[in-house]
Amino acid sequence: MVVFAQAFHHLPPAAAYRAISEATRVGNRFLVIDLKRRSPLGVILSTLAMTPLAVVRRLHPVMHDGFISGLRAYSDSAFVALGKAADPQMRTEFLPSPSRFGPTPTIVVFCRPDVAVP
Repeated sequence: MVVFAQAFHHLPPAAAYRAISEATRVGNRFLVIDLKRRSPLGVILSTLAMTPLAVVRRLHPVMHDGFISGLRAYSDSAFVALGKAADPQMRTEFLPSPSRFGPTPTIVVFCRPDVAVP
């Protein structure tokens, strides 16, 4: 199994589907743990909620990076499309996120059709 954690949103789509293709070629399964894509309303509300804290604590650079990363996060449908671009028969499975404090990640496993799932 190949694991890619908390940085997949930095890959543009062409590099992302090539990563899926290569990772499933060498490791059979590819586990991606990344930021969950927020709804447009969620983006607006979280930005409004963080603004007072950013002003008081001078967190503008951190807030800016988090905001941009959140906008670049892939949606579930985008993960499925990237898997299909890597291999039209690619299986894409979303796993439940563990309960914990902080943002909920997206956890997805890509697997080629010729690999048996236990």
